[in-house]
Amino acid sequence: MIEEHEFIKSLLSFEKIKNGIIFHCKTNQGRTVDVELTVCSPYILRFRMCPDEKLKSIKSLLEIKENWSPCGFDVIEETDTVTVDTGILYFKVKKEPWTYTIYDKAGEIILKENTSDRDAHGNYRSLPLGFTVENGKFCKSNETFSILPGECFYGFGEKFTKFNKLGQRIRCWNCNPFGAGTEESYKNIPFFISNRGYGIFVNSTYPIIFEMGNRSLMTYTILVDDPRLDLFIIYGPSLKDVLARYVEITGFPSLPPKESFGIWHTPYFIDTQPWLATPKRKFNFAYPLPSNEKLDENIVKEYFDSVEETAKKFRELDIPIDIFMCVGFGVTPLHAREICERLKPYGIKVGMYVAPLLALGRNIEKEARSLGYVLKKSDGSPYEIPLGFKVYAGERGVPEYSLEAIERTEAWRWRHNKIFYELCLMPDFTNPEAVKWWKNKIAEYMKAGCFGVAMSDFGEDVPADACYYNGRPGKEMHNIYTLLYQKATYEAVAESTGHRGLVNARSGYAGMQKYPICWSGDPNCEWEDFLANIRAGLSMGLSGIPFWSCDNGGYQSNIGHLTPELWIRWTQWSMFTSHVRLHGEPPPRVPWVFGEKALEIFRKYAKLRYRLLPYIYSQSYIATRTGLPLMRAMILEFQEDPNCYNIEDQYVFGDSFLVAPVCSPSGKRSIYLPKGIWFDYWTGKEYEGPAILSLNVPIDVLPLYVKGDSIIPMGPDMSYVGEKPFNPITLDIWLCSEAETILYDDDEIVNCRAKKKEDKILLEIGASNKTYIVKFNKTSCPLEVSLNNVNLPKAANYNEFEKSKRCWYFDNSFIVYIKFDALGITNKVKLQY
Repeated sequence: MIEEHEFIKSLLSFEKIKNGIIFHCKTNQGRTVDVELTVCSPYILRFRMCPDEKLKSIKSLLEIKENWSPCGFDVIEETDTVTVDTGILYFKVKKEPWTYTIYDKAGEIILKENTSDRDAHGNYRSLPLGFTVENGKFCKSNETFSILPGECFYGFGEKFTKFNKLGQRIRCWNCNPFGAGTEESYKNIPFFISNRGYGIFVNSTYPIIFEMGNRSLMTYTILVDDPRLDLFIIYGPSLKDVLARYVEITGFPSLPPKESFGIWHTPYFIDTQPWLATPKRKFNFAYPLPSNEKLDENIVKEYFDSVEETAKKFRELDIPIDIFMCVGFGVTPLHAREICERLKPYGIKVGMYVAPLLALGRNIEKEARSLGYVLKKSDGSPYEIPLGFKVYAGERGVPEYSLEAIERTEAWRWRHNKIFYELCLMPDFTNPEAVKWWKNKIAEYMKAGCFGVAMSDFGEDVPADACYYNGRPGKEMHNIYTLLYQKATYEAVAESTGHRGLVNARSGYAGMQKYPICWSGDPNCEWEDFLANIRAGLSMGLSGIPFWSCDNGGYQSNIGHLTPELWIRWTQWSMFTSHVRLHGEPPPRVPWVFGEKALEIFRKYAKLRYRLLPYIYSQSYIATRTGLPLMRAMILEFQEDPNCYNIEDQYVFGDSFLVAPVCSPSGKRSIYLPKGIWFDYWTGKEYEGPAILSLNVPIDVLPLYVKGDSIIPMGPDMSYVGEKPFNPITLDIWLCSEAETILYDDDEIVNCRAKKKEDKILLEIGASNKTYIVKFNKTSCPLEVSLNNVNLPKAANYNEFEKSKRCWYFDNSFIVYIKFDALGITNKVKLQY
């Protein structure tokens, strides 16, 4: 095989078109190739190159924004350069040799193409803009940029590696990483952001390699396994604006149902293994039995009895819970209806397990095969793929010790899966009839009472040589298969229930934010995996995915050390992610299994989360408008602070909380507080940043700080979402000068603003029908408090305050409480000093 790289050498001419400019270029081999620059907006440039005229008209499979409102731009030609001026950016091309640089209006370099990264012998360390030709066929493309001083990179999807990706080689190819300990990932997203205020999105579903300063210290290179190079260069300069513009391109996030923000659990048999049955207990609610075997109704009844016992225990122990995953294709819709009815008195919704794995010999597989709804081999026969759990535990094979096992080549994966798993067919989600068939299967369970899909498992190991209904190559389909699977599943829920769709995806790709939510797969029960999951959550947040969770304590308890301490520490911080999931291999992931102390601590944090649901739901609404994650990396909130560039073990939750998990069994940790005023949430102690705290943290404490000038809406105690409305609302205010927030509750959007002046504090709450309890922390006693210019009575004590409908109270811990009914109008509160 002869492989040669051609690169763009010079600019011959250009032509201005309606929304951009086409550069007619010449390669080092004398070939003429066009490079097209589209001005999508003053902040977004689309950069395309394709040497193959036949491929130019074939669009990427990703659903992206194609139609942009016209925006003015100027083209300025000089002797040696051509400059495109968008009003915000200057895209300046040097004609000979070809190279370009993007500047901001102040003339500062934002992004600089590098075409001359060579070693001392003149050999390229990084390939300049160009493409690869193999035996006369165009096959790959690439682009290289300079790494500017102090530059850092983040995102790329759910990556368990070091948070700052500088120096890493990143492969954008979905696979099962079998844990959280490698660079491999279930959810690769070809988008990253730089601390210099820009991001790059690669509009391709083909395999992509990002060499982020690993091969050369001077440059980073994007290598696409496709001759079509299609880059969106997104400028902020705020990283928050970069995220917002990225989701404008790939789709704004959808808001999950309110009930999904409660706690989820997978209940097990009380006395045995869970849904991976033993040979004597042939029951697995996730996967159906072979068609020649009959489901034992006694076992189903026994399992449902144990599920109800678990529900009863949650309620008896006063632990909030919302969703149980206890239904899948392993039971019938009639069974689903039964367990939904049994759990309804406890306020618990039922989530369904699905996977795009149709094990051979099952009725669902036979049906899909006969209808032609499955992926095929090149000869047209159904593609039998070794994926999916074996029906019986104990048949999981043995570990393999080889270099291939270490490297996890595709050949090793195939052999490994044949040992550990069983043969399956996979639905072809490019076939509209197959999609309709899949949706109907799920709809039967939703119509039986299931709330949503609590686990949309697998999908990432679809073969690269599979043949699809749409005729596109398997290599192009591999990454996007996961997205099509999640989309079909999400739509099945949305179309067959009375609420917004809900999935919980293990795999995904760019655009998956439209089909929430997702979780991090199967980490081991180790402290290293604990931290790797924090890194993964932060990376997902900087990849446009706002709703993310993980298995508390890890999943693989047979590989690792699941101690009560690890489970408690993991649970504490996961209460401050968008969604909370109690799931994993035995022992059952319920707090009482880990001892009385663990139970008390879990209850404390679970109850706090449920009180914070108005805050969490409001921040989630903001996420759907902005792309901002709930779990925010420090760099996202404090972009100008270099101390935050590499922080990967603490984060900001929404607008107001700084969460600093204890990441080791020592109980020690160092916490960085950026510039500003911070309050210890538990003690009220005030700190002024920047500051570094060194703490020995008791097991029942999650280091948690509130940013000064925060308004945190809180609701009443509840056992499940919907048990009570978000009413009354407590506004927990930590005011230094000015603060504002939004309170979202489906049918009501309320803006709240507070301001401190010399002799008064002012609070305005938009029109609302709720009762409000306002709590001003760290505040001295006012002379009087008025509501809409009418003085409120002062309660003599807190009991009197609780009984009254309109009053205020000051306690000795320097908190001012105010209570009133909003009565559907805008309300103005004044504390006079």
